Parts: sequence; structure tokens; C-alpha cells
Amino acid sequence: MGATKMKEDNIRLNSSWLSPNVKKKVNHLQFNTYMIGLLLVYTLEDFFSPSIQWIFSIYTIVAWVTIFTIDPSRLPEAVTSKIKQRKAKKYFILFALPLFLIILILMFILKVPLILPPFTFGYLLNVIIQACLLEVLYRNILQPRFRQLGYSSTVSICFQSILFAIMLYVHTSSIIITAGSFLIGIITGLIAYLTRSIRLNIVIMIIWILLFFNP
Repeated sequence: MGATKMKEDNIRLNSSWLSPNVKKKVNHLQFNTYMIGLLLVYTLEDFFSPSIQWIFSIYTIVAWVTIFTIDPSRLPEAVTSKIKQRKAKKYFILFALPLFLIILILMFILKVPLILPPFTFGYLLNVIIQACLLEVLYRNILQPRFRQLGYSSTVSICFQSILFAIMLYVHTSSIIITAGSFLIGIITGLIAYLTRSIRLNIVIMIIWILLFFNP
């Protein structure tokens, strides 16, 4: 009888611990913790030795798996629609691409040095992966999070773009690249806000990384 009562108490305790409300709070805490951790890792990793950077690499894998498990809607194109994707394509062609080309032309006029890395398959694959993850972090995670905190869409776009520009400045120490990164963050952030689509934004990010930023 006592054993049965103890078993029932344990079941009630586990049910309370795994209740939807508690689980939601735990997931929310995990999500925010990993989000902040990724932001710090991507921004500050160059200040650490290669052995520490290996630890950061493991952390980023765990963080991304956890984030996408908790909230699959943060995956690229997870909550958009074909209509919004067509709108994103229209915005990209009419606004984002011309502005991006203007930024690139200004970079060349100002003689900003190019990275010009060895274009091996492994390097290109790494660039594509990093471009996807950076676009997700800043446009699909940070930007909506600022809106959830009560900031307007304009302020949220600016905040995530500032954080993106700071990350590039820490890695490149170039004011010009930082300014260009801020403008790119505004452009891609606006498209992400209007359409919830970032697939074409990733193209811009890939080119930007290949030319000016060694991930």
C-alpha cells in the first residue's frame, strides 16, 4: 500500500515537472541562453586559441540542434508561404540586389581589401553553412526576439543589424565593412520581416562572406 502511494506521488511529481507550462518555461530559458551564447561565440571567437575554438564548435552544434528542436519555425522558410516567397523574390530583385551591388561598388571604389580565400569545396561548403546560420541567427531569431520584447519592427531590424555589424567589426576591424554590413542587415532584415523568407538573403550573405569575411 505504501509502495503504491509512493509510486503515485512520483507520477504526480513527474507530471508536474513535465507540465506544458513548466516545459514551455524551460524551453524558453534554453532558447534564450543558447541564442545569447551563439551571439557571443560568433562575435568573440577570434580572441581565443584554436583549442578553445574547438570547444566553441561543439557548443554551436549543440546550440543549433537545441534551438531548432525547441522552435522549428526558426528554420529557413519554415513559416513562410509561396506567395510570400514570390514577394521576397520581387523585393530582392527590385531593392535588395541593386542596393547590394551599390554597396559592393562602393567597397571597390574605397579599395577595401578582399579576402580571396582558396575556393576549395570544403571552404565553399563551410561558407554556405555559415551564411545560412548567420542569417537565421540575426534575421530569424534575434529580430523576432526584439519584437517579442516590445520593440517596433523598425527598431528590431536596426538592433539586429547593429549586432551583425559589430560582429563583422570585431572580425575585420574595418569601419567600411562594418558600415556595409549594417546596411546589408537592414536590407535583409526588412525582407525577412515582410515575407518571413531568407533564402535569397543567404545569397547576399554568401557573397559578403566570400569577399570580406573569413568565417
